[in-house]
Amino acid sequence: MTTNSRSTSTQSGRPPMNRYGSMAWDHAERHRPQTLRQLTDPETYFRQLGQMIETEISDAMTTRLRAHAGADPMTTEQIRRSVEEEILMTHVYVPDIPISSASNSGDEQDLDLIDEIPIPFDSPALEAWRTSPLLDPTN
Repeated sequence: MTTNSRSTSTQSGRPPMNRYGSMAWDHAERHRPQTLRQLTDPETYFRQLGQMIETEISDAMTTRLRAHAGADPMTTEQIRRSVEEEILMTHVYVPDIPISSASNSGDEQDLDLIDEIPIPFDSPALEAWRTSPLLDPTN
């Protein structure tokens, strides 16, 4: 764990961080520590990210359940898990970008030269991944 403290209550009058914000923070601590260190206010960042994820999941669930009106609870749960997994893959479990030998020499890394992107190009989640605030923590 890093020295950053996270709030899951309303200590400072702010809304608590939801489970998605906590998941993103945990993932960043383990797999993206450099990105985490660059955040000036990680608590606010992950709280807002969690709220955004929760909203996206809710909206996607509403859309998909309309197509399956009257679905049994098992189908509804499968849809919920699928939606949650897709959205978490785009905003939380963002693949770590490998450091090229060029960036080791002090040059800026050209993201167009990444060898592999583990998300299929026909995935509906690709656009959401591209616009994820986790890829640009300065926003």
